[in-house]
Amino acid sequence: MIHNSPYYSLLKNNEGKAFRLVFSDGETAVVKILHVDDEYEDFIYDLISSTKLREHYQDKERKSYVGKFNELTSAELEK
Repeated sequence: MIHNSPYYSLLKNNEGKAFRLVFSDGETAVVKILHVDDEYEDFIYDLISSTKLREHYQDKERKSYVGKFNELTSAELEK
């Protein structure tokens, strides 16, 4: 359940702000959280920078990406 995620409230209450996220696969990314979706239990973000070069990040037409709360191991507001 999304509300059990320790990062749900933090991201939901700070939509529009930049975060440093660490994903379960080891990726660390700086992102701007655009929207936290209760129904789909995910969040939409714009990528600012990442430690991984994912194939879908290279698609220049794609501006926003979807992340799942169950893939997060850390989330903190970027200073």
